Amino acid sequence: MAHESFENPRIAELMNDNFVNIKVDREERPDLDQVYQTCFQLMHQRGGGWPLTVFLDPHNHIPFYTATYIPDKPRHGMAGFDQILDSVSEFYRERRGDVRSMEQQFRDVFQRLERRTPATEWDLNIIDKAVHQALGEYDPKHGGFRGAPKFPLPYQLQLLWWRGGRKGRDAVRHSLARMIRGGSFDQVGGGLFRYSVDERWEIPHFEKMLYDNGPLLTLLAPLAEEPEFARAARAVADWLLREMRTPEGAFYAAVDADSEGREGLFYLWTPDEIATILGPGSEALALLRHWLNLDKPANFEGRWHLHQTRPLVEAANAVGLPFERAAQVADAALTRLHRAREERVFPFTDIKILTSWNALAVTGLLDIAEALNEPAYGEAALLALDFIQQRLWRNDSLYASWQWREDGTGEPRYAGYLDDYAFLAAALYRALAWRWDNDRAAWLQAILTQLLARFDEGDNGFRFTDRASPPLILKQRTFIDNVVPAGNAVAALTLTRAGHLFAVGDWLAAAERPVRAGWEDALRQPSATFHLLRAADEITSPPPLVLVQGPDREDWRRILQPENPACHLFALPPAVSLPMATARRENSATVCIGHQCTGPYRTLDELRAALRDITDATKA
Repeated sequence: MAHESFENPRIAELMNDNFVNIKVDREERPDLDQVYQTCFQLMHQRGGGWPLTVFLDPHNHIPFYTATYIPDKPRHGMAGFDQILDSVSEFYRERRGDVRSMEQQFRDVFQRLERRTPATEWDLNIIDKAVHQALGEYDPKHGGFRGAPKFPLPYQLQLLWWRGGRKGRDAVRHSLARMIRGGSFDQVGGGLFRYSVDERWEIPHFEKMLYDNGPLLTLLAPLAEEPEFARAARAVADWLLREMRTPEGAFYAAVDADSEGREGLFYLWTPDEIATILGPGSEALALLRHWLNLDKPANFEGRWHLHQTRPLVEAANAVGLPFERAAQVADAALTRLHRAREERVFPFTDIKILTSWNALAVTGLLDIAEALNEPAYGEAALLALDFIQQRLWRNDSLYASWQWREDGTGEPRYAGYLDDYAFLAAALYRALAWRWDNDRAAWLQAILTQLLARFDEGDNGFRFTDRASPPLILKQRTFIDNVVPAGNAVAALTLTRAGHLFAVGDWLAAAERPVRAGWEDALRQPSATFHLLRAADEITSPPPLVLVQGPDREDWRRILQPENPACHLFALPPAVSLPMATARRENSATVCIGHQCTGPYRTLDELRAALRDITDATKA
């Protein structure tokens, strides 16, 4: 629409003569996007999308006409944008009574949407229903969840890994394998594209989003002992650090799908190009012809978008190479292709810094740093946190976005939303587990204090916008995981965890309110509420909290964490004293479940035995 309509002089004249035109960046203003997507859904009784076109009454900002994409001229049974502009202008001028009637209908619906009936209790058997629903939507042939376009849906996969048993974990493993072998994964440069237009993960929409790739690392972390998944995780993390990071350490928002005016052009090849780069007759070329899709017909606009048509071991057998040699040849060949691709015109990178998306990337990098024992990824995560603290946290207020200026300076924009506070708090909690830092511990406490002061609405859960922000026509609250997690659910989960870590009873009580407020959504769409269900589970049955001190604390944590993935382990420096553990200089550990603590345990074997007993008791 930007090229077809907004740059069309005749259409622009109609727009400027009859309307006040406002273009909104939905990533910087998710509050507006949520409100008007809801309006679209109410008017059309189906999901919305982007671009979203909304015509509002200027007096109250309530819409009376909504649409998604509108062509510049009539086609495919759709009216042209100029016709829509004329019709909407006439309708607003001559049928104001109808406009007011529609507005009143919206107000009535808004009142119903804003009222919530909090659950007095919750039944965790719903977790089994959520798993059953997710498995029912799982695509056993291609992985992921049925239908096209096919999105990664990482939180449904996290649900299956968490509580899906062997069947659920097999579904996650198969889904991730198909994703990273497919064209939805950048085989040459790393990183996951936004979605696949087909159910086979072959041809993507060639946009890369920060919010997809952070959670992908979290999903890959528990599988990092398997070479294929470790290789994919390194490719994603290396791409983030190489192409998505500012010199100061924060992460850009997204990479566009287009370059030189064509979608995907940057990522496409011809066999002749690859033969020239790798050398005609080379073993590398022979291997890639079998491994990627070069021995198949072109699959995107006359060119080849690379994806694995067979596992590398099968391609190695086809060309007579031992697997270890084939892996070396493949990596070297992809490195040469990547260097050649670097000479092309890059797609546009959206260089704004979004607090919530950076927090998701920080968590993912810390998860994979731990799983791969790669400290560089963890250090990169901490640098991103430093950027947020220095640039986007001011006077006990968090901002949602950092916008760069042409001279290289920048400024924070927009009061932080619930997602910014909640996702950042979760990332800080994860960072403390990776490496304790007193300043970050104090910052986490400040973030949660401000979250409650700005967003808490008691039995209704947490509002999406800061209560000091100008009111919108609808007060949004998010309990269902979408392309990003539900802010209410992440807030509840982190308040629970931090409430136990710092022994703050008010946080533990506050964590229950969004769970109760959102339980109706969990009953309606259980497989889409992983974070809410996990919060309810941890409120009901807190996982073991292990606080380790002394000269061997880091070694103990490094050894014990893989053995006890459900435990929350923190290695505390000698001077740190928490309510659950007094400061100690000798090797010592305290284990707490809720308010009940045992210890101190003086040796690693003692602590291991205690954790085994807890695990056995939980299974019983």
